[in-house]
This record gives sequence, C-alpha cells and structure tokens, in this order.
Amino acid sequence: MYGWSNLRRTTTCMVVPSVLAGLMAWGETPANGSAGVSLPQFVLADPNGKKHASSELLKGGLVLVVTEPTYHAEKAQRAWGDLLPAAQPKGKARLVFLEDMTASSFKDTAKKQMRKEFREGVPPLLLLDEDGHVRTALGVPKDETWILAFAAGGEQRLVEKGAPSAAAAQRLWAAVQR
Repeated sequence: MYGWSNLRRTTTCMVVPSVLAGLMAWGETPANGSAGVSLPQFVLADPNGKKHASSELLKGGLVLVVTEPTYHAEKAQRAWGDLLPAAQPKGKARLVFLEDMTASSFKDTAKKQMRKEFREGVPPLLLLDEDGHVRTALGVPKDETWILAFAAGGEQRLVEKGAPSAAAAQRLWAAVQR
C-alpha cells in the first residue's frame, strides 16, 4: 500500500509559502495581519494526471508543502513528511505537497517514479507544478521548501520556513483550525 514513506522517499516535496512570505518570520502569521493574503486559484495534476482545483483543497483547511524534486530539498522533505502526518489532527484539513518541476534536472525520472509510487486517495496528495507558476504566485523562492497553512476560506494563517520540528508541525495544524 502506498503511504507517506514511499512518497517522501521518491519525491522531494515540501513546505508552504505565501505572497508576503518574504515579510514573515518563521512560524509567524503574515505581516500586517493575514487578511487579504489568500491561496491563489489554480488547477494542477497529480502524478496520475487527475486535476485538482485549489478551491477543492481548501475544504476544512490546508497545509501546503511547496518544494522541488531535488537532492537539496530531500532532507527537509523527509523530515516534514514524518512530522506533519504525525501531528495532523482528525478532521477535514488536508496535507498537500506541491512539487515545482522546473527546478529538477531529472524531471522525467522524478515524474516516472512519482507515478509509480503515487496512490490516489492515500494522503498526502501530491501535485505537480509543471511550470512553477503556483510556486511563484505563492512567493516561495527556488531552492527553498516552505510550508503554508490556510484556513478553509483560503486565508493564509501561518508560514514555516525553518528547520522541520514537531513544534512547527503542531503550529501549522493549529493555525488551520483557528
């Protein structure tokens, strides 16, 4: 059965950004309050080609890990991949990993492995940002992994850019629920 351990081993996905991410400190809410900072509308495919709209992902809240399939990002991805599911409370909030495929020099190999390991309906959901537009719209710099927490209405509540930790994972899920 496909699970997070396979996804984290075969992909390098992580962390959640925002348009104002550059103005935020680790683990803090967006500068000047979070009103107006929202998840952009998008439609992206999972490794099997099924399309997912940002509006459907927000039902119940969303923790979004924005990353890339590179060796550089792998260590953080593995750590977040263990910590976020372990801290996830029962409920409707979703964990989604968004992979910026433009950063990978082995894009075809990475996509092939993702398709092999991905199982629809088994969390976390993996989405492929083929042209990097969503990552850019979220304000996440290349070569960085960010985790973003969004309320059900799409309002960004928290950004984590620091080292993975159990406390950070708990803060992300708590931010989604408040």
